[in-house]
Amino acid sequence: MYYFSIYPYIHEPKNPANIQYIVGVKLKKEYLTSLLEKAVSGGESSNAFLLVNKSLMISNKAVDNRIEEKAKETITPNAHEILKFDYHINDDDYYVLSKYIEPIDTYLVTYTRMSDFLNPLNRNKQVFFVSILMILIIGLIVIFMFYRNYYRNVYLLDKKFYQVEQGNYSTRISENPDNQFYSLFKSFNHMVAKIQALFASLKIETELRRNAEVKQLQAQINPHFLYNNLFFIMAVAKTSPEAVMQMSKHLAEYYRYLTKMNSDNVTLASELQLADHFLSIMSLSKKINYEINLPPELGEHLIMPLIIQPMVENAIQHGIEEQQGAYRVTIDVKALDTGALIIVADDGKGLTAEEIHQLMARLENESPPEGSRGIGLWNIHHRLKNAYGELSGLRFFINDWGGLSVLAFIDFSLDEGGQYAITDS
Repeated sequence: MYYFSIYPYIHEPKNPANIQYIVGVKLKKEYLTSLLEKAVSGGESSNAFLLVNKSLMISNKAVDNRIEEKAKETITPNAHEILKFDYHINDDDYYVLSKYIEPIDTYLVTYTRMSDFLNPLNRNKQVFFVSILMILIIGLIVIFMFYRNYYRNVYLLDKKFYQVEQGNYSTRISENPDNQFYSLFKSFNHMVAKIQALFASLKIETELRRNAEVKQLQAQINPHFLYNNLFFIMAVAKTSPEAVMQMSKHLAEYYRYLTKMNSDNVTLASELQLADHFLSIMSLSKKINYEINLPPELGEHLIMPLIIQPMVENAIQHGIEEQQGAYRVTIDVKALDTGALIIVADDGKGLTAEEIHQLMARLENESPPEGSRGIGLWNIHHRLKNAYGELSGLRFFINDWGGLSVLAFIDFSLDEGGQYAITDS
């Protein structure tokens, strides 16, 4: 390649006489090819060549003739901007750039096989998506394991609370310090242990209260009852030894039953026998006719002690003794599906509907009535409700004699929790 320049630079082109001399420069091809090595990044995928007047091609590597011909067709003469185009050969795509170099009137053309730099990008893209997918899968597994562990612990806690609700206060949850619910399970076990201890204490207190109630009822037996019977014995000792013997026998049996009663439950037959002794004693000193009806199959069933005797005593003191000419008392026991209905009736003074309503209001009060009047019925009413349910307290009705009938429901299943309606019929 040769380049020429004339001197002086400013002259009349049409007048060659003004040209003083001509300078010619020979440009070595090796120098140009060495510059081409700096135009590409290296490797087999990239190449560059110089194109002079679209006829002379200079390159230090073999150039695909098809790319050369495509470059000759595409480049624009004296174009100063960089021309870009894609060229597809067989299965390869090439990215071609061309730039006109004005000082040497030559085009620099570079081309790069796109697959050589797109493949790494595709691989990186695949690796990226695979990594994202693996992270997503691992995240879902971690979330599932956490949710599964969380759900199992919550389900276990709910199950244990249900057991506590059903009355199983001995249930516990195994404590694992590595468990996220360790603190909650520990608090649950502590709470249930406290509840169990509280119920154990409550059971003891209940037993003590029941014993105290029995002792209280025993102590509430009117001492005047004993005095009056002793005076009766003294009065008839000379005239009726037979009456003295009967009075002494019933009185001894009556007080022996009271003093030897230590159990929370006695049989229905023994309670009625106590009532029989009491009515026998009362009938010796007063004009009283009584009748006790007990179905044989109910006699051995257990009930709370001192339920019937205070009802009979109330019938005599507040019914018969306050009504002139009254003398009848009956005790009827009727069998029900799971228990018995005890009815104590008298032909005494009786109560009006308003008085019955007031009496029930006093019995429903949480605190016992002041004084000694009505405390026996209040005690029986609350003992029945505590033992056999809310519907098992005392009920009062006016009977056919015009006196008062007192009803008490006894559930033989005791703590099974059943409640049965008691109607006027």
